[in-house]
Amino acid sequence: MTKQEFICAIEQGAILPVDASIFSNAEIARMGKAAEKYNFVLELHNCGAFKPSDIAHLGSIAPGHISFSDFQL
Repeated sequence: MTKQEFICAIEQGAILPVDASIFSNAEIARMGKAAEKYNFVLELHNCGAFKPSDIAHLGSIAPGHISFSDFQL
């Protein structure tokens, strides 16, 4: 499955865990909007490279629908 196929699957309502290190913030934002639309939580893994501003931005796009499962300070 290509990245675009993966994103399209989520945009159609598929619930899949996402490796954040593979996707851009814009791609994650698209998937977050789909999570909000279909009322599920998008679970992100490998979130270590995110800055606080990245998390705030993604959180504002789909409040309560993006989980940064392994993020640590």
